[in-house]
Parts: sequence; C-alpha cells; structure tokens
Amino acid sequence: MRVLSAPKGLKLAAFASFLSVIFAVFESVVIARAPWWALPILSMEKAAIVSFALTLVGAILLLRGVRTTQGIFTGVGSLWVFLSALWAVRSKNPGLGFFSIFLSVYFGLFVYWIRHEMSRSFFDPRMKWFEGLPKSIPALNCEIVAGDTRTLMKVSRLDEEGTFIFAETPTVLEKRFPMSSDRKSELAFNFRDREIRCHAVPMSFFKRDSEGVGFRFFENSLDQKKELGDFIEALRGEGYV
Repeated sequence: MRVLSAPKGLKLAAFASFLSVIFAVFESVVIARAPWWALPILSMEKAAIVSFALTLVGAILLLRGVRTTQGIFTGVGSLWVFLSALWAVRSKNPGLGFFSIFLSVYFGLFVYWIRHEMSRSFFDPRMKWFEGLPKSIPALNCEIVAGDTRTLMKVSRLDEEGTFIFAETPTVLEKRFPMSSDRKSELAFNFRDREIRCHAVPMSFFKRDSEGVGFRFFENSLDQKKELGDFIEALRGEGYV
C-alpha cells in the first residue's frame, strides 16, 4: 500500500506522538525525585534524544500508512508502562506510579486513535496480507470517468467519507490516471439500475495481482452528498455495506 496523501487526522496523530518526548523527560525528573532547582539535566537530555529518535521513526511509518505501526506503538507503549510501574513499586515512588497510570491512558487513547484513522474506507480495503485482492461488494461497480473514457472497477468499501475500488484483472491504471492527491476524479457508482456520480481525490494506491485506489470524496454539492447518502443507505438496507 502506498499512501498518496495522509488525512488530517493521521497527520495530527503523528504530531501528537511527539508528546511522548515531553513525557519521557518528565519521567526522568520523577524517577530522580529532583526539585525544580536541581533538575537531572543529563538524564533529561538522554531521555529527550532517545524518545525523539524513536518517535520520529514511528511518526514517519504512521504517515506512510504502514499498518504494523499500530502494533509498534502498542508494544512500545505497553513495555514503557510496565517498566515504569515496576520501577515505581521497587523504588517505592508513588509519583512514578501515578505517572504510569497516566501513561497507560495516553497510549490506550493514542492507539485507538491511529487504529480509527487507518481503518477509514479510503485507507483500508480490509484485505488480509495473504490475499491478492480485496473482497468486492456484490452488485456494486464503480467507473472512473475521464472524458469519454470509463474504467470499470470493483468496490470493496464505500461510506460517506470515501471508497476503495480495485480492478479484478491486471490494469495500467496508474499510467492512465496519474495517482496524485491534488488530482480530482469523477466516480460513477452503479448498483442495479441506479447510478450516482461524485468527485473524489486519490489517497492510497496498492498494486499486487492488480491495482486498487482509495478515494476520499471531495468538493461535492449538497445534492450530491444527499444522493450519495441515500445511495449508501440503500446498500446498508440490503446488508452490503
């Protein structure tokens, strides 16, 4: 999966991950039980450098849409909380104990946040790593419209925010439609005898046995949004989405 443009929520989450640098520096002060006029500067610097380096790697992976980043943050956060709580018990440091509780809440909320952002329809085709193609929604097709040219695609996910579409056969989609987050495309969804059109921008792209694109709906009129909402409700009513 190649991320063409990270959504605002994911960018904000990547920025928020750097709060861990502040927490690491603060923890070094709590562990030393140092007053504000005699802070452990060397320990604070080490904590800041190590935490910043680790967080920078995590933030980059997050913005690239690497799905294992969720597991990395979960593992690192769990280990950090465990070691902090263990040291709080051994050193009989109540301040560190309360900090460990706060840290567990922070990482719990943060992991939930990035899991939500990375599970958006235009980011997640709900395809397992061993599968060559996502599962399609029955009876639903999507066409990428470019002038008189229409490229027929299958749909794996669709909601009010966006969609993930893919081709069942090998294509040259990336050559025919340059994948750029500033390129607006027109999509035509067909379900039985009903068709709706809307505008969208590509957010993610994958290429395995074939090609697939995640689109975020963009600059649609109120009528188009209402029509899209009614269309999706009809699909939900029949249990397709």
